[in-house]
Amino acid sequence: MIPKIGLFAVILTVVIIAVQSQNPLRQSDVQIREEMLEHIPLGTSMDDVIKFVGANTKWQILHIHYDRGYEFKYGHNDKMNEGVEPSKKYILVYLGHYQNIFQTGVRALYGFDENSELTKIYIGKMTDSL
Repeated sequence: MIPKIGLFAVILTVVIIAVQSQNPLRQSDVQIREEMLEHIPLGTSMDDVIKFVGANTKWQILHIHYDRGYEFKYGHNDKMNEGVEPSKKYILVYLGHYQNIFQTGVRALYGFDENSELTKIYIGKMTDSL
């Protein structure tokens, strides 16, 4: 027979894991990107992306650059960036964070061509540590 305190600890652990797994930011970068593309397909205008992002009260626009691009070589080896031309304009958005031992922040970088049409969405995660 499991002592009451042990049973409580097991139930609490299961509940915490279940709640944490519901956070969509815990998905892989590729999964988050694919979900975003369902709502904001490539070719969407920069103004429409700004409206869409601004309508989400949990997200925060960090930078909007109308005159500066981004090269999309953001530090790790994912297949999302192969053969992608540098953007001419971009928007950087903070999507939120999740916590395990350390906090992981999730950002989206939307890249646009010279006609202000969406050409790329990059998802990046950064984990704080000691």
